[in-house]
Amino acid sequence: MFHMTFLQPLDVAVFSPLSHHWSDVVIKQTGIGQAIRKQDFCRLYATARIQTFIPALIRRGFEVTGIKPFDPSHIDLSKQAPAKILERGTLPVGPSDAVQAVTGSEEGSETGTMLDEAAKALEIVPQTAEEIKMQGVIGKLRDKFVSSAVREVLMHNQAAVLEESTQLWQNRKRRKISKAQWLTGDEKLEALEQNRGEVKEKARAKKAKAKADEARRETKAVEKAEKERMKRIRQEESQRKKEEKEREKKRKQFEREMAREAKKLEEESRKAERAKENGRKQQEKEAKGHTRRHQSNKENVKGSLIAGKKRKRAGGDISDMPVTRAKCRRMMDPTPPMITRSGCQLRAPF
Repeated sequence: MFHMTFLQPLDVAVFSPLSHHWSDVVIKQTGIGQAIRKQDFCRLYATARIQTFIPALIRRGFEVTGIKPFDPSHIDLSKQAPAKILERGTLPVGPSDAVQAVTGSEEGSETGTMLDEAAKALEIVPQTAEEIKMQGVIGKLRDKFVSSAVREVLMHNQAAVLEESTQLWQNRKRRKISKAQWLTGDEKLEALEQNRGEVKEKARAKKAKAKADEARRETKAVEKAEKERMKRIRQEESQRKKEEKEREKKRKQFEREMAREAKKLEEESRKAERAKENGRKQQEKEAKGHTRRHQSNKENVKGSLIAGKKRKRAGGDISDMPVTRAKCRRMMDPTPPMITRSGCQLRAPF
């Protein structure tokens, strides 16, 4: 059974001519070594496609691959053989002409001569506009060729490194294959049992790892919850301290207000006491004055009565005496006058 890539008619007979037609169309449109614009791609590709996809060429693709008419002999079965493993250093990777021209080998002398001729042509002073244009084209071609040669040199070195790494890989693969051996039934069962044990061990390790991961996640969740709880406690403590501070501030403010009120009441009380004391002293002063006046009146009345008695004994008239008996009784009354709250003095009428 061969690979299906050998039965692709377009790959075998059509795409290679399409590449050639595309190159011809691009060269005719822009010239050698010139890049095309993006907006010209579809138009140029359509031209190359029309020139390539013709019925005869498509039928030729089916004939070459042996699809129609059916002919398996068209397929080269030698391509289906396994790839030949080359020994180290036998990979046929040779430098191209461009690489040889850059590196200075004898095989690339012709290419190097062409580069020298291009350099000499660039040294000539152009005389006409056509020569100036051709000199610009030659310079671009030379730069492009040199850059492509440098790329090929790098690719050549990369191919050498790849060949060496491939050889090392093949050697390792051979060493692994050389250790293969025939196994008996018991040995095979033992190997299967060992493999089954390794699978179980891996499953247990995976399960243990999953449990450890789950425990780690739970621990992280618990730690996170604890951090949240401590954060909430700190916030509550801060709020409580703030409220206590506010209450203490209000309490001190209330105490200051109460102290001011108490001081004010105490001042008013002292003023009332002083007023009361002053009133009492005034009343005592008034009472003392009344007592002195009463004593004086009593002495006057007593003198008047004695004088009246003397006049009456002498047979004289006492109607013209200024003091009567009732008035004497009132004048001799020791009751002091009444003092009101406002300090007014109420005297009994005579």
